[in-house]
Amino acid sequence: MTAISLQDGTTMTNATKELHDRQSHYDRLHHQKRMRDLSRRDQLDHTDLRLKEDSRRILNAEAPLTRCVDLADAAYLAELDAFETEQAARKSRGFYEPDWETCTHIGQVADIAQAMDRFYKSDRLNRPGGTRERLIASNEEEFARKGFACIASYHDSVVGRSIFVRPADVGLAVYSSNRA
Repeated sequence: MTAISLQDGTTMTNATKELHDRQSHYDRLHHQKRMRDLSRRDQLDHTDLRLKEDSRRILNAEAPLTRCVDLADAAYLAELDAFETEQAARKSRGFYEPDWETCTHIGQVADIAQAMDRFYKSDRLNRPGGTRERLIASNEEEFARKGFACIASYHDSVVGRSIFVRPADVGLAVYSSNRA
C-alpha cells in the first residue's frame, strides 16, 4: 500500500485518499445543490437563509468543507450524480441559460419585435439612429443561435426583471426572471 504525504504533514494510503476525495466531491455537490434548490424558492425562512449562507461560505472556501453526505445512501448519491450531470450539460453549452424553473411565464407574443415593444422600456428602445432595429436584429440572432434570447435586462425591462423569450406551441413564450 502506498502512502501519500499531505500538505499538513500527515500521510494517508491511496484507499484512504480515494475515499476522502469521493467524500469531498459529494459534499461539495451537496452544497451546490442546496444553493440551487434554495435559490428556486420564493420565500426563505431564517433556517433556509442560514443554510444558504453556510453553503455559500463553504463553496467559496471561507469555511471548512463539512461531512454531510452518507456515502452509503445510494439514492442520494444518484440524485447528486444527476445534479452534477445537469450542471455539466448547462456549462458545456458555452453560454448562460437561465434556470427556467426559477422564471415566471408572463405572456405569449408573436415575435421578438412584439416582445420588445411590450417589455423593453420604450424610451430606450426607440432612441434615434436605428436602435430599435439593431436591438431586434441582435435578439433575433441570439434566439436563432441559442433557442432563446434575453430581450431585456432588469434595467431595460418595464417590469424591473430580466426578460427572456423561448419557443412556444404558437409564437414565443415570455419569461421573467424571479430575481433582478
